[in-house]
Order: sequence, then C-alpha cells, then structure tokens
Amino acid sequence: MERFLPDVERTRWQGGWFFVSLGGLAAAALLWRAVTVGRANTTSLVLFAMAGALAAWGLRLILIRDEAVEVDLDKRTYVLTRDGRPAAARALDELGPLVTYVRGREGRSGNEYAVRSSAVSDLAFFVAGTPEKARRHMEDLARRWRLSCQFLDGAVRTAEDLDKPLHERLCGSASADPAPLRPEWRLRIDELKPGYALVSTNRSFAPFTESASILVALVSIFGLGSVVALPSKLRDTMGEMREMLGDEFGKVLLGLGGVVLVVMAFQIARALRDALFPGTLRVTPDGVCYRRRRLAFDDIEEVMGGPPIEILGDRGKLRLSASFCPAEARGAVVAEIQGLIVAVAPHAPRRG
Repeated sequence: MERFLPDVERTRWQGGWFFVSLGGLAAAALLWRAVTVGRANTTSLVLFAMAGALAAWGLRLILIRDEAVEVDLDKRTYVLTRDGRPAAARALDELGPLVTYVRGREGRSGNEYAVRSSAVSDLAFFVAGTPEKARRHMEDLARRWRLSCQFLDGAVRTAEDLDKPLHERLCGSASADPAPLRPEWRLRIDELKPGYALVSTNRSFAPFTESASILVALVSIFGLGSVVALPSKLRDTMGEMREMLGDEFGKVLLGLGGVVLVVMAFQIARALRDALFPGTLRVTPDGVCYRRRRLAFDDIEEVMGGPPIEILGDRGKLRLSASFCPAEARGAVVAEIQGLIVAVAPHAPRRG
C-alpha cells in the first residue's frame, strides 16, 4: 500500500512541519531561559503560550488529510479521499494516462506545469515551475504505478515505453512516417551520406519581438528617443559616466550597468540569429545535431511540436528556433524529424 499526497497536501504538510519546528524551538528557548533565570514573568508565559499554539497549529496541518490517494499495487486498485472521506476502491488503471499541462500562475507572470490524472482532472499530483521538472515527476509516478502518461501535446506512452528510445518505440509505427513539406514553408531535406539534413530557409521576426522590448527599454533609459537631441544626450551621458568613475559607488553602478548592457546585447543578438538564420537539423549515425548541440539516439524519447519544436530526452534536449518553420508546418516537421530518426538510428554505432 502507498499513501500519496497531492501537491496541495504536501505543501500543507511541509508548512505544518515548519510551524511545529518554529514553535517548538521558541518554546524550548523560553523554557531554557526560565530554568536558567529561575523564574518566568508574564511576558514569558504569554510567549510560551503563543509558541505552543503555533506548534499545535502546525501539528494540525500535518495530521489533517483532506485529499489523498491510497494505492494498492498488488491489487491494482486506488482509493481517493476527498474532504477527509474515502471513496470506494477503483481500478488503478483508470487513473491513466497521467498528463502534464500548462496553467497560469494566479497573480504572477509566467506559467507553471501541473501533473494530473485524466480521470481526476481537478487534482494536481505535482506542480512545477519548469516543464523538465514536471516531466520527471510525471514519469517517476507513471513508473511507480505502472501507468501510461502524456507530456503536454506529445504521444501517450505506456509505462514500459518510458525509458525506451524514440526510434525503438516508433519502429514500424505509422506515426514515424514523414509528412510532405510544402514549398512555401521553405524547408528541404538534403542527403548527407550517411544521414540527412533538415534545412530551413524560413525567415520570421517572431523571435525578435520579445527582444525588441529590451531595445525599446534601453533607448528609453538613456533618453535617446529623439534623433535631433542624440548628440547632446550622448555627451551628457558620457559626462555623467566620467563623474561616476571618480567615485567607488559610481564604479559599482557602472559595472552593474555594463553587465545589464552585455546581457541585453546578447539577447538581441540571439534573437536576430534566430530570426535570420534558423539553422539546420542534422540526423546522422552520430545522433541528432542542431547548432553544435547533439543528442544520441538512445537519449531521445520524444519530439514535441512546441512552440518551439523540441527534441526531448532525460539527459538533455534540443530546441529549434521559433523561426525554423511556420506555425502550420510544425506537425509535418515533427513527423519528418521522427521519420529521419527512425531511418538513421539503426545505423548508429552501438554504445559500449
């Protein structure tokens, strides 16, 4: 039997232990002081009562279980507890597939990634800030409970296929058949002998739109919005910088500003590279290579449609540029990449 706590319950349990530890330490410190001094005043008694209440509140958080999943792997059944009331036992396979999905963070920017069951969609087993961490949690739970799983919009994989390389899992499968690439997508397949290259000549400034805001902010910071006033603005800026060089604190500020400028310039340069030079994906017996990064075939488990398109494995990933292909071509490109991997992987040198 395994008693599994969903994400909310684990957070509550961790918070409970925090309050118990904090209250216990405070109570122990007050008790030690009272023993050392030989007496306890009213303030000490009040603080001791508050520390005890804090520890009791933490203990309550630890013991309360509003939601839980009890799994019997031998009988392949599970019991779902809601609001402290357990339901009837059901077949464990009904929980599959486990899925990872994206959900917005309330009151915060960015997304978070939750792992849930297809049968119990309102119960999050895990919540992570990155897709990689959520994927690891999902696969670990799927292995433990021997359930199928699906990462974002990827394929549904059985527990037996989780550690299986993509070319072995798709061998002989219709999903590995390449799809036709339309001429307007500006993509082509070159034969490398051995292997193939998926070449993109597509041009899109979509990757540059995010970094364009950085450039606008940079211009606003330095007050360079007017072309007419540009020379005087530059002179004023250079004069202020010379004055700051004579002060230690000013030197620190200039150093931090230099780091920010370097980061901004790097982001803008990378966005321009992605927009103008989407690159070439090479599939050879040595593995899959894109922009000097390579994944061996045995490390590749999935090809995700994005955006952007990603080739995933437990040991790393390859992320194609957002401008590699138009949005309507992603499905065909994913199928093409999978077909190339299945075709070339049997010719790869064996490890060991």
